[in-house]
Amino acid sequence: MVHDPTPTPPAAALAEMAWVRALARSLLHDPSLADDVAQDTWLAAQTSPPTRRDADGGLRGWLRTVVTNRVRRLHRADRRRRARETAASLVRQAADPAEVAARAALQQRVTAAVMALDEPFRSALLWRYLDELPATEIARRQGIRHDAARKRLSRGLQLLRERLDQEQGGFAAFAAAWTTAFGPTTNVAAPAAAITLLTLTLMNKWLLLLGGALAATLWFSWPAAPAAPPTTSTDPTGAAVVAQAPTLPAPLPTAAARHELAAAGQLVLRITDDAGRALAQVHVLALHRGELSARTTTADDGRATLPAAVEADEWLLARPGTVPLRLPRAAATAAGAIESSLVLPRGEALRGEVHGGCPPGATLQLEHDTPPPFAHALGERAMAALAELGVRPASLTLAIGADRTFCGDGLPADWSGALRAPAGFTMHEAASRAPVEDHTLLLLRRPRQDLVLELTAPRIVRGRVLAADAPFAGGEVYCVAARSPVDMQQARVATDADGRFRAAVQDVAAGGALAVEVLVAGDGSLLRHDFELPAGVSDHDLGELRLGGALEVTVVDAGGEALPGARVFVVGNPGESADATTAQNGRVHFRALPAAARALVATAPGFTRARLDLPATGAITVQLRRCPSLRVRVLAADGSPAPALALRVRAERLPFRSVDAAAAALANSPFAATMDLDARSEAELTDLEPGLLLQLAAIDTLGKELANTEVTTPRTDTCETVVLTTAQRPFVFTGTVRDGDGRPVPRARLHIESDGGARHARTDAKGGFRLDGLTGTVTGVHLEVSHPAYVTWLRSDLTLSADDAPLDVVLESGRRLEVRVVQANGEPLDFGLLLAALDGGRGDLAQRSAAGTFVFDMLPQRAGRVFLELGGQELGTTIGALDSFAELRLPELGSVAVHHDPGDDNGTRVHVAVTNKAGKQSREWLRPGSSVLVLPLPPGEYRLQLERRRSGRRGAEKLGEPRAVTVRAGERQELVLP
Repeated sequence: MVHDPTPTPPAAALAEMAWVRALARSLLHDPSLADDVAQDTWLAAQTSPPTRRDADGGLRGWLRTVVTNRVRRLHRADRRRRARETAASLVRQAADPAEVAARAALQQRVTAAVMALDEPFRSALLWRYLDELPATEIARRQGIRHDAARKRLSRGLQLLRERLDQEQGGFAAFAAAWTTAFGPTTNVAAPAAAITLLTLTLMNKWLLLLGGALAATLWFSWPAAPAAPPTTSTDPTGAAVVAQAPTLPAPLPTAAARHELAAAGQLVLRITDDAGRALAQVHVLALHRGELSARTTTADDGRATLPAAVEADEWLLARPGTVPLRLPRAAATAAGAIESSLVLPRGEALRGEVHGGCPPGATLQLEHDTPPPFAHALGERAMAALAELGVRPASLTLAIGADRTFCGDGLPADWSGALRAPAGFTMHEAASRAPVEDHTLLLLRRPRQDLVLELTAPRIVRGRVLAADAPFAGGEVYCVAARSPVDMQQARVATDADGRFRAAVQDVAAGGALAVEVLVAGDGSLLRHDFELPAGVSDHDLGELRLGGALEVTVVDAGGEALPGARVFVVGNPGESADATTAQNGRVHFRALPAAARALVATAPGFTRARLDLPATGAITVQLRRCPSLRVRVLAADGSPAPALALRVRAERLPFRSVDAAAAALANSPFAATMDLDARSEAELTDLEPGLLLQLAAIDTLGKELANTEVTTPRTDTCETVVLTTAQRPFVFTGTVRDGDGRPVPRARLHIESDGGARHARTDAKGGFRLDGLTGTVTGVHLEVSHPAYVTWLRSDLTLSADDAPLDVVLESGRRLEVRVVQANGEPLDFGLLLAALDGGRGDLAQRSAAGTFVFDMLPQRAGRVFLELGGQELGTTIGALDSFAELRLPELGSVAVHHDPGDDNGTRVHVAVTNKAGKQSREWLRPGSSVLVLPLPPGEYRLQLERRRSGRRGAEKLGEPRAVTVRAGERQELVLP
């Protein structure tokens, strides 16, 4: 056995006792106490000896820490002992029973004010100042984050201050009363010290302890009012003496002033913030039963004047960029009295700065997930007054100032919502502190003060719409711009009296050419034109867009009776049409028609369709005759209408009589269509070919078949009724979406698929979602829940039924990971698919952002590895759970350029299968229409096979024979396949 000469920690500590005792004496200046500290240090070395890591910095360093901690404890114990003795002497001096009663009454007021607070502030304050729990434990008990618990405590103290302010005529008056009851008046700090000493003496009385602790906290945290300017006097020697005025709130009017105001019939309100500062330009709305009865605005001194006889039971305090505050009016306020000061707290703030092309004076819209309580049962006039200030129940208008900053105040600590870009602008959050959805909506989970917005100015599109050479006023113009289906943006404006319009079109990738589709609609008319906006031009004049003239259509039956509810269609070029429904008199009026329209089609339930050429006079009468038709009704098992279902119709050929050449060309092709049911769960099939077999099926919203039947269309001009009865009862699929801290996630998207059908939904302010129209038991369900701030939640092969409990979805926080891929020679790699394989089986696919750079936008916070598949090999590196950057180094690669003629590959996808010497295979796809594919590969021997996969078919077809190649580092080979 090898002997370790290093002494054990207790033995080494014993050898240092003389040094420890000397250190303790130098800190305490008391030999007896120093010996006690040395003894405690020796016991600590015996019971909890230092570990090797603790002792790495030196044993004396560990001993010094222990000695210092013991000395600090002694000092704290001594201070507490002296405080208890002083408090006891103060209590003995207060022998007057009136003083004792005053102290007890004041303590009782504090405690009553705490117990009157609403939850969760009351529980938070009791746990903190009664049970002396830390904020971390309060956060755990209330199911919130630590910072939210601290904000909740701060907000609770603020509410308590406001309550004491109202009851005691201002916190200064309350503090003065406390000082009179508990402390000597010769020392400025005495009131707070007396409070603390008294509560330490009465520790066995929990109510008094709570009151004292809260009073002390309120005293120290109460913000001081702005100091008055100093006054100067002269002492007997002639020297100037400067006396600082006390920092007290502005005094209320004197008795004479109150008498003068009462005589004038006026009521004065003073509005301050939670720091006691006067607030100017605050709009004070007097409410009576929720409706506006009077309004005024505060002056520079924070005061507002109203008639003393104003009919009001509540005050609503509002200012631009701030969530309003609604307060009850004091019941004891009489005519001519002076109202107590009202406090408009600042609350949490949302702040940021704006860069880019957005001019000062533009506005942002702050949208609340949960509407603030001020709007509950608020009348129309009060709502209109708030709208003038940019305040609405679900949103707040924030102006961008001349310094390009914005601010929203008065938000609660647990606020969440979104910030919407100005109309036409696209948005990017440069600091990546919150995700942006659809290029326009910044999603926020809490108030932030460090936002940096990059706003891109829109393209301006303008033009003039004419109908029959006259201005088309009041028409709607839709400008739809898109670089891809995901980036599609739409602007909607109305034409003016001269037919002119001006629309701001969002450009999600500013700088290049932009395709814009312009649609003009109004009174059933529609025109469609496609334009290509050139790069580098921000203002585009589309010129004149022309519509046809007006038309009035009257639809009647064979007997000349008007047919209300008939549909009239006018079709022009592809995508251009107009349609309307006849009124009770059988007439419909089109202000304008598509310019290329030449004919119209009229139809009505139970009547045949009619097609006529457009007249030159602007008026036409269409006569319809009876025809074979079917009315299909879908009922639930109990005989009631089955909600949210659809009807699927199949036939061996077109079951409707064709009225145009396009329909006639498809007359002998198999027919299949799905149509929605109306509110009565009915659908009408009209103008049918007689004697044709139809297959009818009722399906739910996900495509599941619930009931079916076969029926032959009527052979005469009659309407027959078919009833489909479903045996399964419908149910509603519900659930909630929350984050890892248990907070609801509003605005999350849900996508659900089953049996070829799909549904979409969004979560509400409480994170809840609802999907109806499901029936029976639905199997094989694929569900995705996505939110830009979280990792997408995926489940496949779910089974849903009416007996299932609501689904609880927890979204996982993600991170952005950038991976740099370089070869051994320093060349970046811009090829292949970079994948992530993480602990727990969840991975993702990266997107290329630059040469050799791949980015995972929202990767789960778990460790794992990222890798490329090249030539059947996985080349990767490990990543940590919180990494935001990684580098993947590859050996120097070779390459093979595969050439292929794509001329006969229509409707197919072609790929190259690469098999290495070990038999492992990977596939690389050729882009549609491309004739060459460059394959970077690690050095080695490979077999390359060209394969083709046809649309709608499984398996791949091999093209030609496989080719063997040997790849060498840094070399490129050319290969023609097949």
